[in-house]
Amino acid sequence: MYKTSSAKVQITKIYPPKEGEKGVKAVVKMSNDMEALLRVGFDGQLADKVRASVGKCLALVGTFRFKKDVPLPIFEVSGELESRMVFVGRLTRDAELRYSPQGIAYTTFSLAINYGWGDRKETDFVNCTLFGNEKEKNAAVSLAEQGQKGRRMLVTGRLAQNKKDDKVFTNLVVEGFEFMDPPKKSAQEQSQTQESQYDDWSSLGNEIDLDEIDF
Repeated sequence: MYKTSSAKVQITKIYPPKEGEKGVKAVVKMSNDMEALLRVGFDGQLADKVRASVGKCLALVGTFRFKKDVPLPIFEVSGELESRMVFVGRLTRDAELRYSPQGIAYTTFSLAINYGWGDRKETDFVNCTLFGNEKEKNAAVSLAEQGQKGRRMLVTGRLAQNKKDDKVFTNLVVEGFEFMDPPKKSAQEQSQTQESQYDDWSSLGNEIDLDEIDF
């Protein structure tokens, strides 16, 4: 499921910070005059910009949360909305991990993206590259480990072009990704999962207090 949303909001009120609390909390008005709460959970330029923008509009990216005991939706902001592309498609092959001459990991893959329905259905193919960093475990490595052919995923990024021999090659430089279905399991793993579902019946009929669940 794609959890990231974008919205243009007007900052109407800033809450005074509590002791030891990072980031900033605010009340915002959205384009349809609906009110929402806004939260930036970390200090930095983004939090400072929100504080300085009372009465102004900002285009932001984040996740909308709907909590039982909070009357308004909460927009948990992760950044400003920039000029970026968003695609949803399926991997046409297993993601491939490579390393640059400097030892930086990067992963290449291709997405098949469907448009239209029935006889008007068309499929585009987008070549993608995700760059990692010097750490042994990074986003490029993680994607290569989990990126199996056929998995459905959402990617965000920016388009880049290279010219070679009078040809133009367009590639999506991936800045974020999210898988939209679980990884494929082997036949043995599927069999073990089905058996384990019926191993423990001890909790059958026990009452659960939903108010005590912390998540």
